[in-house]
Amino acid sequence: MKKLITLFFILLTLSSNINAKSFEEIEKEALNGSAEANFKIGLVYEYGVGFEKNQKKALEYYIKAHKGGIYKATTKLGIYFYERGNESSAINYFKEAAQNGENLSIAYIGKLYEDKKDFKKAFFYYKNASDKGVSFAKIKLARLYKEGLGTKKDISKSRQLYNEILKNKNNPFYKEALNNYNILNK
Repeated sequence: MKKLITLFFILLTLSSNINAKSFEEIEKEALNGSAEANFKIGLVYEYGVGFEKNQKKALEYYIKAHKGGIYKATTKLGIYFYERGNESSAINYFKEAAQNGENLSIAYIGKLYEDKKDFKKAFFYYKNASDKGVSFAKIKLARLYKEGLGTKKDISKSRQLYNEILKNKNNPFYKEALNNYNILNK
């Protein structure tokens, strides 16, 4: 699941012209203070696109991008701290990003509450992010409806959410949604 989320995030962010420019051009822009360029270089180092992975450098570039108002970087910082168990830092970054239109951060706030077994709050945040088109939130919300966690059990709504994901075969949650949709229809 973590790999699917990561892949989805990479595809969303790399679609913003990183291939149209060389790394050197982007690096020059970053050195000249471009927050978007800093974000792109953070991605390069995080995922080892053409370079060896380097989480420390990725984090440095994400911090610069965050300070420059790139809230995708703020979400990445939240994920970084979430994956390392630093909930306090993660929630602060997720809240800031969510307040600035980063809907994936809303879903991650839901994930933090789900981890604590506070399914009512998880439901609230997943529903909010799902309504804004976040596939990660849709797959999580479908499960909550299916199992009646944090909300009334509603197989019909669960099916509907899985079906929304199934409309796009390139969605990183497609296989999971298909499997769960088929289980519900047995």
